[in-house]
Amino acid sequence: TRHNEIQILGNGEWCIALGGRDCSLQMHEQKLVEVSVTREGLEDAIAAAPVDHTSTAILAGVHAFRRWALDHPQEFSLIYGGPVPGYEAPPEETLPAAMRTGTAMFALLARGIDQGLLVVPADETVPEPLRSALSDFSKAGFTLPPAAVALGLQFWVILLGVLSAEAFCHVPDVLIEHGTEFFDFTLRQA
Repeated sequence: TRHNEIQILGNGEWCIALGGRDCSLQMHEQKLVEVSVTREGLEDAIAAAPVDHTSTAILAGVHAFRRWALDHPQEFSLIYGGPVPGYEAPPEETLPAAMRTGTAMFALLARGIDQGLLVVPADETVPEPLRSALSDFSKAGFTLPPAAVALGLQFWVILLGVLSAEAFCHVPDVLIEHGTEFFDFTLRQA
């Protein structure tokens, strides 16, 4: 049996369709609401669904970031890509732009941990030299344990990697044609 899912984000006053996907092979339970064919069934499902604004905000944020990156590939390349040969950009101008999205994602990570939505492994699972370096991450304004910082940075690297591959056409044509689905699938697994 095929199972298709349409993802919609809204608050009762506005609504954005994030697209649809085939989740027949889905390995985890990931949906926030199971939609029914009747209005009453939908209302019952919404009432029974867990409130998880953090996951919704993360997905909405990464999809908005993707849309911006694909609509503005030159700006994306300048901020997140390789440097322009022979030019050294002043960090006080470029660093805030480069950190804006990552800072928002780390704030959502911290919120998810505080709400008990994310389980962070023990800090001892992070190799010692890396653990010490990640402990200094609190200087950026976050008080997260090293293992949480490692998870956040792993997610960030996956996000930038999948965006770069798609924005610069370093993926097979089938993934360009189904970019939204692949992006969503990849980040839900990250």
